Amino acid sequence: MFWYGFVGWCTAQLHLYMGFYSRYQGAKRWISWSVICLLWPLTLPLFVDFVSQRDAGGDSHD
Repeated sequence: MFWYGFVGWCTAQLHLYMGFYSRYQGAKRWISWSVICLLWPLTLPLFVDFVSQRDAGGDSHD
């Protein structure tokens, strides 16, 4: 349980650092952060894919 929470917190903080929450204020920001923290098995691979596409210049690897 500790590791699930820790990885979720780290994933949510990565999203915060990259500016994913910039459009949200107040409670919406905390709700978004909480959802990303709890659903990190889904959001972490999406984040990695986003960063890899951004670093590649948006080119598709397919």
